Amino acid sequence: MKKITSLLIVLLVSVFSIFAKSVSIQVVQNCIENDEVFDSSYLIEQSIIDFLFDSGHVVSNSPIFIKSTDSKVNSIELNKVLTETQDGSMDYLIRIEVEYDLENSKNPKAFLLSNIKELSWINYSAKTGKQISAGKLPVKTVNPSNNNEQGITSFASVVASKITTGLR
Repeated sequence: MKKITSLLIVLLVSVFSIFAKSVSIQVVQNCIENDEVFDSSYLIEQSIIDFLFDSGHVVSNSPIFIKSTDSKVNSIELNKVLTETQDGSMDYLIRIEVEYDLENSKNPKAFLLSNIKELSWINYSAKTGKQISAGKLPVKTVNPSNNNEQGITSFASVVASKITTGLR
């Protein structure tokens, strides 16, 4: 009986690993007015990692990158992260850009969904380095009851769901 149970466990783990995709994510913070990573960017990163993991993916991440006004710096960072993804034998790189709109914000560093303009993403094949899918989701009118940490987490989870449909 113990042999059969052990065999079933090994088979289940094997089947799971066949279907699991390994993904590396990097959040890119797009807020020219600020040179430090917002807590909201960390929350978005963690929410997407949690969603992907709970969906059965093997997940790793690279440090959050603050988008530069210099496109060469941005290109160097992308190439670096793609190389790290390949070196880590991952299947995909997912880059999520968080675009902030702080023009009317009374508290730019707070967990406020209204501080975020949109989340966009690009999925890359780690093997080829080529884009395989992309998308974006703007933050629409924010209900005051969702203008908080939970609202950001929920929005990031919706984005993560859309991201997974682009993974082949």
